[in-house]
Parts: sequence; structure tokens; C-alpha cells
Amino acid sequence: MRTRRLLPVALLLAATTGCASDPEFHAVPEPVATTIDGAVDHYLRVHHEIADALSAEFPELVFGTDHSRLNAGCEMSDGSTGWVAHLPLLVSDHSVPRDVDRAVEVFDRAAARAGFHQRVAVPPLARRFDERRVASDGSAVTFGAGVSTVLGLEVGCYPR
Repeated sequence: MRTRRLLPVALLLAATTGCASDPEFHAVPEPVATTIDGAVDHYLRVHHEIADALSAEFPELVFGTDHSRLNAGCEMSDGSTGWVAHLPLLVSDHSVPRDVDRAVEVFDRAAARAGFHQRVAVPPLARRFDERRVASDGSAVTFGAGVSTVLGLEVGCYPR
């Protein structure tokens, strides 16, 4: 009987101590609001906080808004219809300075404070970079640069 109790504990320890070489992220629904409008309000603040952190470190990055908010339908986990929102892009006419690694570190710290912990690989393109982080509610923030610097944020699926 004692062996039966220890086996689940051993499995739990193996799962939480990183025995796997590259653990896979699984989103756990943790809504930041009860509706898409509440989630958009929250993530608009987050979006600007990340841009402000980048501008504080790199004063030449002055972000302005480009495009409008776009909504699209999605299916909630209970089968009902919800909305995802693509927030207006925040764009700077200047590209990230030569120290791209430092810019990514600033982005990572600001995104992590806002709940974006999972890194998603974005295929590299010539003369530019893209970094993408995902929150547990399915929202994602992307930081990229080429000729200019862009900060985009997509709000995960929320009820109307």
C-alpha cells in the first residue's frame, strides 16, 4: 500500500523538476477579465507598459499607433462564441539599436511582469528579428524590428 502512495508523488516530482529536456507549454485559462472589452482594457495598459520600458532604455524608440483594433470570432472552451482582439500596432520609425540582445532582454522583463512567460519561436527573416511571448490565457505579444520597430499584441479568446 505504501508503494502506491509514493508512485504518484514520484511522478509529480519528475514532472515538476524538469526531467524532460524541453518541457512543452500548455496554456491554463486564467482570464484577466470577464469580457473581451475588459481584457482589451487590461492588455492596452500592458501593451503601453512594454513600449514604455523599451523607450526608457532606448530613447530613440518613440512609439505611435498604427492601424485600428481588429476583432475576430473564436470558439470558447465551452463551445460558445467569443472574440479575439488584435490591438493597434505600436510602431517606432527607428529600428532597435545595435544592441538587439539588450533590447530583447528589456522586452522579456517587461513581458514577464505582464504575465507573458512562454517564448514562441518565430522563423528569422533577413536583417530583422521577431520575439513572441504568450500568456496563459492565449494572449500573445510580439516585438520585432527591421526598418522600424513594432510591438503587437493579440488578446486571447474572451466572451463578448
